[in-house]
Amino acid sequence: MLRILLIFRLMHGIQFAVTVPGIAGHVAHRTGGLVLLVAVVAESLWFTLHIVRNHRRVTARDAEDRGADDRDATRPVVYDSLAAGVELCSAVASLWACVVVMGPDRAQDMAPLLVLTTEQISGASVGSALGQRLRVLVMGTGAVAASYAAVIALGVPEALTHSDVLIGLTGYGALAYLIRRGALYLLQLAADLGDMSLQLHEVQQRRLLAIELHNHIGHTLGAFQRADASDPDQLALAAEVAMVGPENGCAPSSSTRPGSAAFGAR
Repeated sequence: MLRILLIFRLMHGIQFAVTVPGIAGHVAHRTGGLVLLVAVVAESLWFTLHIVRNHRRVTARDAEDRGADDRDATRPVVYDSLAAGVELCSAVASLWACVVVMGPDRAQDMAPLLVLTTEQISGASVGSALGQRLRVLVMGTGAVAASYAAVIALGVPEALTHSDVLIGLTGYGALAYLIRRGALYLLQLAADLGDMSLQLHEVQQRRLLAIELHNHIGHTLGAFQRADASDPDQLALAAEVAMVGPENGCAPSSSTRPGSAAFGAR
């Protein structure tokens, strides 16, 4: 999931860098536009560092808890509530900033910020699948969609009927739903693969144990068949061969046991 979040952010950075120069001449207030650009870059850098830092904390915590039976319910997560709050709030703030920075006909010029908001909703959707509260995603997505519609309506109300604006409004909800469902599916698939790997390991261990027991029983029966019932030493050695080793569940083979060569020669 960490890679997914960072890939989303990288995609947004590339698209933002490509599209911003093309709309620089349409910005009504250059100073406000520069401040908005710096704020977007700062938020992206903070988000990346925050996710990486959380990932390191989770990795360190997993290393400490490895082998422990009890796990702390408040253990750190990669995408926490702070990351979700910052992403969704910055999405709403950046959209409303377009009212000040851009002119009335801002529907097309808002494309770079729309890419940012879709990435932020995607991140919140992944966080929701990882255990964050669903209402945070629902309320955040609704606030972003409402802000987008309001910003368009304050400029050119007729633009709300355009196909691209309608696709953007409905796409927020569809994106949040699909990303969350996809993340839940991937998590369930990972859990199923983990269970399958554990089952295969148990089957392999049982197969190896069966082979060892089969060899041990055959070796024990052969030892008793070769033993002389009138010789106490041979009977004691046969009983020793029949003992099951506690370290691996079976006794060693006759070639590795002391005295077995002398026993077989009798």
